[in-house]
Amino acid sequence: MTPPVFDELKGKGPGYGNTLDRYSEWMISQRAVGWDVVDLHAPMNRVLFERRKADPQFFFAGDGVHAGELGHWIMAKQILLHFGAKDLAGVESAAEMVSQHPNGAQILKLVQQKQRVLKDAWLDDCGHKRPGMTKGLPLSEAQSKAVNLDAQIHALAKMRPFPGKKSAWNGFDRYDFTVDGKPVLVVMPKTNAPGKPWVWHGEFFGHKPNPDIALLGRGFHVVYMSVPDMLGAPPAIAHWNAFYSELTEKHGLARKAALVGLSRGGLYCYNWAAANPDKVACLYGDAPVCDFKSWPGGFGNGKRSDRDWLLVLKLHGFKSDDEAKAYKNNPVDNLAPLAAAKVPLLHIFGDADEVVPWEENTGLIADRYQRLGGSITLIRKPGVGHHPHGLDDSTPIVNFIWEHAASAEAKARLGALLPARP
Repeated sequence: MTPPVFDELKGKGPGYGNTLDRYSEWMISQRAVGWDVVDLHAPMNRVLFERRKADPQFFFAGDGVHAGELGHWIMAKQILLHFGAKDLAGVESAAEMVSQHPNGAQILKLVQQKQRVLKDAWLDDCGHKRPGMTKGLPLSEAQSKAVNLDAQIHALAKMRPFPGKKSAWNGFDRYDFTVDGKPVLVVMPKTNAPGKPWVWHGEFFGHKPNPDIALLGRGFHVVYMSVPDMLGAPPAIAHWNAFYSELTEKHGLARKAALVGLSRGGLYCYNWAAANPDKVACLYGDAPVCDFKSWPGGFGNGKRSDRDWLLVLKLHGFKSDDEAKAYKNNPVDNLAPLAAAKVPLLHIFGDADEVVPWEENTGLIADRYQRLGGSITLIRKPGVGHHPHGLDDSTPIVNFIWEHAASAEAKARLGALLPARP
């Protein structure tokens, strides 16, 4: 980097400003032989010249050397522009830059905290005797704390405002937009829980919304991707992968999602989870389809859906019913990846379900998952068919997702807000 300006109006050392001008010019000339040079000097000189025309007493630094906030902003801006931050070209101040990011104020606060922690530790460690110096942490402890602060900074920096149409959903902000050519929606909490946990619906978003509303109140996001005629087949999983990347990489949601598979949504959730077991916090199935031979095939006791069975054949490329029936990657057949990743399951089902019989779906999942060493909780609804879904009191659903998808910090924060038990 070329040096900042020396202001001879304020500083001592006549001619030194000219020396730095010439030195900066020489540094710039070295680009011709491969040097990577960021020019701080010329932009500072230009601003100083322009400001002095309007105000002859303007200065960056009272002593001619140590610039204040504006000078530091000009220097920082040149470095950022050099590394490709072209959106800052027209930004005139650090405050304006901070305001452009939805988490700018939080990021700045954490950056300042990290700088203070490391500065005090380094000065203390090297024996600096500056009067009034804050006592620093041991250097190793300060560096460890800085690593944690860095992780928070980068997580906040990834987050971007959700695009698309904004509307209200049960008192929360909802955003509808498109990812990978498919309609998606995100419902935002009023305050994010630490770690930004989230619930992902396989199908029928908005049906029996009480668990979602409760989790939104605890800081969860709720999301849905509309691919209704893909029945969890490989093309649907590819779209889900794109949506997952959008949510985690661009918007900073947690690396692991809580999946909710209601009815045919079970095919989406289980198939995506089996392909991505390290990205799943837990899976809640509500009368879920876990084998397309049961529904829509109707080759056991399940209810046949000719329309949806033709979709299964088309989406998987099966040439016949026999080829489809021989398929060995239905959720009931593909539980080993989830068991190895120790993904907890919750199934709620009616034991009189004639559409998606529990024995051919939830029953097989439970038996096989437990044999693999997996954990599954079953809530039976005696005498209930495929409808109604959910529970009159959704507390067990909320608690299950909260227990397995919320971060330790989120749980501690909620605990601090709840009244103490007598």
